[in-house]
Amino acid sequence: MSRVAMQRLYTARDRIEAQLVHDHLDRHLIRTTILGDYLAGAIGELPADLSPSVWLIDDEDLGRARDLIDRFLAEQTTRLNDGEPLSLIHI
Repeated sequence: MSRVAMQRLYTARDRIEAQLVHDHLDRHLIRTTILGDYLAGAIGELPADLSPSVWLIDDEDLGRARDLIDRFLAEQTTRLNDGEPLSLIHI
């Protein structure tokens, strides 16, 4: 049985941001999972690095996934500068 070694692809500010990135990649047929999205409830009990993160399942999608995230974040930043509603701006 072979083991799947997932890679952390993106660290989000919160669960919503992680879900937005996950959904964007899913629309482009890139499989990811979100880890750590429920740890915020343990603040004070666990170390401070509790940000949820998006993990890539298939290594061969790494380059395309990073490009898609970069473009997605750039689009969100452009919307912020144009005064439109913003969904996320943080890497």
